[in-house]
Amino acid sequence: MAGAAKDLLGGYVNVFPYVAVLSVFGIVVAFILLRPPTPAAAKAVSVSETKKPSI
Repeated sequence: MAGAAKDLLGGYVNVFPYVAVLSVFGIVVAFILLRPPTPAAAKAVSVSETKKPSI
């Protein structure tokens, strides 16, 4: 793939802007699709942490 990009655009440096745009796009999509944990799931974690066996 790197060789095809070099042949198509004339060098590796010329590919950088395209990769940078794709990276920023991926980060934006990840933050848009990121959802906060549900309260029930958060409560289940805290309950399991408090019930430790006593020795």
